[in-house]
Amino acid sequence: MNIKYLNIRIPLESESEKILHYVNHVAGETDFLTFGKGEYPLDSNGIKNSIENLSSSKNSIMLIAELDNKIIGLASIKGYDKVRMDHVGDLGITIMKDYWGQGIGKQIVDFLLKWAKNNEFLYKVNLKVRHDNLKAIKIYKDFGFNKEGILLDDFKVNKVYYNHILMGINV
Repeated sequence: MNIKYLNIRIPLESESEKILHYVNHVAGETDFLTFGKGEYPLDSNGIKNSIENLSSSKNSIMLIAELDNKIIGLASIKGYDKVRMDHVGDLGITIMKDYWGQGIGKQIVDFLLKWAKNNEFLYKVNLKVRHDNLKAIKIYKDFGFNKEGILLDDFKVNKVYYNHILMGINV
């Protein structure tokens, strides 16, 4: 598949329904996400508010990745509001399973980290990744993220517990 025409951009509030459809789709594709099919906590209005809040935040960003006007990825860095933590942002990313292994995650992480480096408020970006999501861990390490800790039995799918690896990078 040719991904050279991948469009990475900030979503519009009017796209909240389209984003909700995307999120509900990817929730059923993998057990690596913190939510499963039908468990996403926001409705279309919640997504609209989230887009609005992140767009007006000094240290946060939300992105969608599109191919042929179809959302195939969603990512964000969410910064903290509290003064003692507003130099830190948490990275989250999802990619539709049909597009795994094609470099799309790398393009999105690269975009987010460049944005973070140019953001005068952010000093550090953190993330949590399930310990057995080896492809994602490799991508994060390739970008310079360091393993900073482990949360044991932090994640449960079908009564099986998994560890989360905490990773971070100073930008």
